[in-house]
Amino acid sequence: MKKKSLSAKKIIPNNLNFKTSLKNKKILRIYNNFEKNFKKLNIQNKVAVSVSGGPDSMALCFLICCYKSKNNNKIKPFFYIVDHGLRKGSDEEAKEVKNQLKDKKINLKILRWKGKKTFFKYTKYSKTKKI
Repeated sequence: MKKKSLSAKKIIPNNLNFKTSLKNKKILRIYNNFEKNFKKLNIQNKVAVSVSGGPDSMALCFLICCYKSKNNNKIKPFFYIVDHGLRKGSDEEAKEVKNQLKDKKINLKILRWKGKKTFFKYTKYSKTKKI
């Protein structure tokens, strides 16, 4: 992911307080919808969240942390990003996402793909189109 595509950093301040953020009506409306759907999953304590660094997964990190904060830390989220190593610079992209979340006091673990990598027909296409 290119640095410019990681737009969540521009919106979310470093001194983020998840409970205070819910005072914003727009954020609260989105959060309430998220909370209603998240509760249907019936997660008791631990949840793994896969992060890509794009705006959707960064927003998911924010919403999960809001849920944790609002519900007295009843869940323990684990955030992961996979460094597939298929594209030059994928390790730096993963580190950039980790640093952005670290600024928000969210711990992200980078999982590195080890071993043989299978290249498919579309690998060349995906490298040029960044998919």
